[in-house]
Amino acid sequence: MKFRPNTLVRRIDLPGSRVRDEIIFFNPEVGEYSAIGEVGIEIWEFLGNEERSVSQICDHLVLSFEVDRETCERDVSDFLGQLEKAGLLDKVSA
Repeated sequence: MKFRPNTLVRRIDLPGSRVRDEIIFFNPEVGEYSAIGEVGIEIWEFLGNEERSVSQICDHLVLSFEVDRETCERDVSDFLGQLEKAGLLDKVSA
């Protein structure tokens, strides 16, 4: 599932709990737990309460991690698609 830039934001009503090097979320709407690791945490925290594009996220990540732009954009898009599927992101009203 591909993420469409500038259409989703982080849900603030689903706080996560940090356990060692992961953040674990429970979404009661779908009855599932989700966990994100080091890079996922970096993306999650960078999203904050703002609408961000894949390009903006990768601008941030290439400064902190050894990753080329093409790989970053592909992986971030896939990751955001997984977050959307898990119900951890909200669609922005047009």
